[in-house]
Amino acid sequence: MRHFLIILFAVCCFTTSSYSQTEQTSIIAGGGFDMTFSRQDSVRIFTMNITPSFGYFIAKNLMLGFSLGIGLTSDNKARNKQNRIFLNTLFVPTVRYYFLKGNLKPFLFAKFGYLSSTSLIRGNSGNVDGITGGGGIGFDYFATKNLAVECSFGYNGTKYTNRSLNSQTGITVGLQYFFHKQKKLPDYNLKN
Repeated sequence: MRHFLIILFAVCCFTTSSYSQTEQTSIIAGGGFDMTFSRQDSVRIFTMNITPSFGYFIAKNLMLGFSLGIGLTSDNKARNKQNRIFLNTLFVPTVRYYFLKGNLKPFLFAKFGYLSSTSLIRGNSGNVDGITGGGGIGFDYFATKNLAVECSFGYNGTKYTNRSLNSQTGITVGLQYFFHKQKKLPDYNLKN
C-alpha cells in the first residue's frame, strides 16, 4: 500500500498537463460538511457544520474569498443533564496564493473573521460573539479542468468574548469547483 501511495504522489507531482485554473477572473466555489459525535464520561456532544466557500482570483494565482458557516452543537452539560443546543454562525474572509504549474497546485492560505454562538437552554437563550483566524498550506489536485480535490493542513484559533483561546491544528479534505471566463471566439462572419 505504501508503494502505491508513493507512486500516486509521484504521478500527481510530475503531471505536466496545464490548465488555467488559477488565472485572473476565475471563480472558485466549494465547501465542507462535518458531523461529529463524542462522549466523555457522561457528557455526550453532537456537532454538525455546513460551510460553503467562494473566491475570486484578483490576479494570477492570488485569490480573495470568504466562507460562510452555520452549525449546530448539542450536549448534555446543563444541570440535571438537560440538553443544551448552540446555533453557530461564522463569516471568514480568506486569502490564498497558489504556486507551481500542472494538475497539482500547492497553496498558502490565511483567514480571519467573525463568529457567533447562540445557546438555547430550557427556553432561555444567550449569545456570545468572537473571532477566528488561522493559516496553513494545502494543495488542489485537478481531476478535471474545473474540479479539484483539496487537502490542507493548518492552524485555527477561536476566541469568544470573555473566554480563553481555543487552538487547533488539523487536516481538511474537500472538493472545489473552478469557473473560468469564457474566451471569445474570433468573428469569422464575412460580409458581402
